[in-house]
Amino acid sequence: MKDLTSILVVLDGSPRDTPLLTKALLLARELNARIELFSCDTQHEYPRQKVSAQRGFETARQNTVADLYDYLRRLSHSVTAHNVAVTIDVVCRSPLHEGIVHKVFKSCPDLVIKAAGTERSAGRPTLDVDDWQLVRTCPVPLMLSRGGAWSSRPRFAAAVNVLAEETPDLLERILRSAAYLSDGCRGELDVVFGECASAAGPSGKAPAAKLRNLARELHLGDDRVWTLAGDPAATLPAFAAKRHSDVLVLGALTHQTHPTALAGTLTRKSMDTLDCDFLFLRPGRFEFPVRRENEAAWANSCSTSYAARGQVGSERYGRV
Repeated sequence: MKDLTSILVVLDGSPRDTPLLTKALLLARELNARIELFSCDTQHEYPRQKVSAQRGFETARQNTVADLYDYLRRLSHSVTAHNVAVTIDVVCRSPLHEGIVHKVFKSCPDLVIKAAGTERSAGRPTLDVDDWQLVRTCPVPLMLSRGGAWSSRPRFAAAVNVLAEETPDLLERILRSAAYLSDGCRGELDVVFGECASAAGPSGKAPAAKLRNLARELHLGDDRVWTLAGDPAATLPAFAAKRHSDVLVLGALTHQTHPTALAGTLTRKSMDTLDCDFLFLRPGRFEFPVRRENEAAWANSCSTSYAARGQVGSERYGRV
């Protein structure tokens, strides 16, 4: 994430929308980005696919879409009041994660922000099936919010794996993205390396040195670089809780297809124990599990001018 110029905010009309929009506004104001408010009606898409003509169904669908447009339009006024450009869009598509990914192909945002699913663990919302699928399929950075308010100076924690040989660019991507966002928000950043048993002993010095060198390139002092001994699935959640992290930045990569295995035990453990938000990043070169025609459409759309992209089926509001 080199520059944040556009943020896609996924809203569902629930009380979770307000804190979600507040965070998007903070990022947009500080980093001079635009916002697109987006809702996806999944309730009326599936029957429409299965039933060609059902009396009253199309009317109900149109009314739902109109209500969502009105809702987003009202929210857009709070965005323009902060001198941030905003667009709105509503679609009918099921399942939800597919609707969001198709929207990403159309609008080419730099970041997607969504509230974590409605499933709950220990009294807190955790990832549902659509969230896990988004972690796997979203082509751009994805922030899943737990709803809690950020600190006045947001605290970011970048969790990295220095030993990951198959994704050498992911480490740098995580660090630079976390530093970019924390600097832009006038926040604070901790860099965390979970040192497993395989990294212990003299050989463990090389990864720690590599991490500190990268941190210095980002002008981070050694007091902001932490090496956690033991199983990261246990030590990282404890560290983030102790440091009161607002956003935990993680890599999203897996070769497995089962939804709950997307980011492994570390992410599941963190989601079960932490109240912070999660930002998922992936390597620069990654084969997304989407159809090729979608990839082509995304490339063509992103090559057009700012004035042309993101306008299909949406309303646009300028800065005030």
